[in-house]
Amino acid sequence: MPKVSIIMNCFNGERYLRKAIDSVYAQSYEDWEIIFFDNASTDNSASIAKSYDDKLRYFYSKQLLPLGEARNRAMEHAEGKFIGFLDCDDLWVKSKIEKQLPLFEKNEKTSLIFSNAMLFFQTDGTCADFFEYNGMKPQRGNILGYLLNSYFIPMPTVMLRKGALGPTSEWFDSSFEHATDYDLFLRLASRWECDFVDEVLAVYRIHDSATSSRTFTKMPFEISSTVEKLKAGDPGLMYRYRREEKNNSQWIDFLRAKALWREGDGSKARCLLMKNTLTFKAIIMFSLSFLRYKWVARCLEKLKSLKRKRISEEELDNFVQYN
Repeated sequence: MPKVSIIMNCFNGERYLRKAIDSVYAQSYEDWEIIFFDNASTDNSASIAKSYDDKLRYFYSKQLLPLGEARNRAMEHAEGKFIGFLDCDDLWVKSKIEKQLPLFEKNEKTSLIFSNAMLFFQTDGTCADFFEYNGMKPQRGNILGYLLNSYFIPMPTVMLRKGALGPTSEWFDSSFEHATDYDLFLRLASRWECDFVDEVLAVYRIHDSATSSRTFTKMPFEISSTVEKLKAGDPGLMYRYRREEKNNSQWIDFLRAKALWREGDGSKARCLLMKNTLTFKAIIMFSLSFLRYKWVARCLEKLKSLKRKRISEEELDNFVQYN
């Protein structure tokens, strides 16, 4: 059986850490290792990680590193043929590795496999299906065009073929703060095929549904940079994806407009939206941007929470253990 290396990057993650690690130890597939990279934690994370056996390999950084660089450092120690990712507050269901590995064996051109995920909102104890939440279902095979239109891959569900990453030790571009994952997945999807398990195989825990202003501001520019980087590596690539590149530009403008509206400049947001063909979402934002963003965001979050299922921590644990 091929070994799977699970990358766990941790910075002061003691609150949910033991449950995250236990969800790996409970896997029905047994040939795995955890590469635990402690990113200068000052809480009890180290003692929790070191309480496990030698299937968990502990590494420590004296300096706090950007997430991309920390993941690169951790992956340098990975001995497995395949690599998975689990942050210290997320969970894997028991059958995750068992259900994903056969898809790699089925197609040697597959570099990345992901799955559906449950969003668990810690603040109000509700959950939602990741793809229902985004109103879409992904495709298999060549997904580059779909990735150019939207980022729909939940990181805790991802498993990679290590051989597809190449010999470099800079797999994640540490110059990005928020688009490190998206950048890597775009590059893989441009050269390899991807596959998808249409089941919930991971739980993505959300502590606070409010995204920071910094993320809102930087994300569209970083997404734009990832596409420019992709074009520089293969100048003829975007010629084959002309329509998708246009949609990508509209998506980036939508995100920039949302950031402007959030910062209180609704008029600039509307001007930016008017530059491109207005989609349904853009028309809705255009109309709402005459109101204060914080008020609209609170109302929308309240409506979304009413649609979500309520679930206890115990029910969440049972779901992970018996699926």
